[in-house]
Amino acid sequence: MKIQKHSSLIMADKVLMQVRRNVESFEYDRTLTVTVWANCREQGYHILAGHRAVGFARDRHSDKIVVITNNFEEFDVTTNMPSEHAFKSAVYCDSVAAAADHVTAAISDGIAHPAG
Repeated sequence: MKIQKHSSLIMADKVLMQVRRNVESFEYDRTLTVTVWANCREQGYHILAGHRAVGFARDRHSDKIVVITNNFEEFDVTTNMPSEHAFKSAVYCDSVAAAADHVTAAISDGIAHPAG
């Protein structure tokens, strides 16, 4: 028997590894927690950074990577599911590097302008 990750999670893992490399130089004294996000066949990750939240996964209709960034209020607190408004701001990236750049920008914006 084999057990394997969903292909969308495999893609999200690749993006997360690149994001981790991108933020190594950030001077920030807190740890950001990565949680899961699922929307049917879109299985990925969610990161809350200050007032910004970002979810990313392989798009269920293509091989692109969907990155959804918005204010944290636009994501459900129990499921991390983005609101319809947040979905309208989705960016579809052709590469891991492009997706990681969008996620990194959201993290940078969120920690530079914390909620409160």
